[in-house]
Amino acid sequence: MGTAIAIMERRPPCPSCPESPTELRRELREAIQQLKVRSVLRGWSRAINYLPTHTTHDAGVYLLYLDTDTETIKVTGFPDSERARASNVYLATEKTIKDKPSAQAVLVSVESVQALRSAFPNYFADTRVFIDAMNRAVHRGILRGLL
Repeated sequence: MGTAIAIMERRPPCPSCPESPTELRRELREAIQQLKVRSVLRGWSRAINYLPTHTTHDAGVYLLYLDTDTETIKVTGFPDSERARASNVYLATEKTIKDKPSAQAVLVSVESVQALRSAFPNYFADTRVFIDAMNRAVHRGILRGLL
């Protein structure tokens, strides 16, 4: 996707990426489908946006569980005094989903979420810009004639 964006911005492509627009689009389509990029971006964005308004007042750590197949997000808060337990629950969750590509889990602290929001406000505000660029790259032939 970095090469697609570089081409749209009339910049040099990334090293080791296909030089053919057709091949680049094919690789992008495969990666987007395999990684379920749209569902994952929407899901994590919803989860992170959910936290500040629905957090437990005594929780300092959150386990976020995203399943793109069922389009569900589960948020579990743990107080600071239970960080070790939260870590154990996270590790157990990772083990149960290791063979389930549609599921992802992450353990974040409240400070981490706030830091992420401060560092990347546009990502959490709206992932549509990236998704639109991705759609243009693979569907609208924007890459044709630019390489």
